[in-house]
Amino acid sequence: MLNIPVYDPESKRTVLQEDRATESTIKQRLGRLGRTQPGEYYSLKSPLKQELHYMKQFFPDPSRNNTIDQAVKILRALAKNNFHSIDIQLHSDTLSIEGTAGISLKAELYFRQQLTTEQSEFELENRFDSDTEEYKNLSRNLESIMKMSHIFKPMIWRWEAERQAKITVNPNTSTKNITVKVVARDSDYENIKKEFKSFVRWLGYCAVMRRPNT
Repeated sequence: MLNIPVYDPESKRTVLQEDRATESTIKQRLGRLGRTQPGEYYSLKSPLKQELHYMKQFFPDPSRNNTIDQAVKILRALAKNNFHSIDIQLHSDTLSIEGTAGISLKAELYFRQQLTTEQSEFELENRFDSDTEEYKNLSRNLESIMKMSHIFKPMIWRWEAERQAKITVNPNTSTKNITVKVVARDSDYENIKKEFKSFVRWLGYCAVMRRPNT
């Protein structure tokens, strides 16, 4: 079990909710173990005794209708208070905005900004085998990037301009890792994470990352 941030539509804020750890989370915590020295990691799992009937209790809860209704209610209130000359309707899973072009575009941007939530932070860390050249390259390059984190600014600006995502990059010289915090929609968060991970993997094949004027 672990605590994860989940958006609560009724209180209109992100709250910590206890949930079962996913396989990816278990692997991520396993990777943390060997940062400074060798060790052993044991994850505790419940035995499968009753097959699918037993597993039902671990399935995600179905979508609650009141969650969707609450979201639509909030959006309509936002439209009424901030954009008086537009009409907002929800048809199945499609949200439609009707009005003049300029105001409708501003309303769409505003709604997209309201739909962003604080996501789980993740770290840019060295996952290559310690006896490989890629591991040495990435260790060296991560250390260099910690001194010039502005290298991420074009990526950060692009995500904010195109998808209204807020990204904060925090280098940690003590752990020699870089923590990334994201405020975005769920689908965008996964793509942001993939882009950062892809960049880090590329650094493993990059011989050296030099600071400007060095």
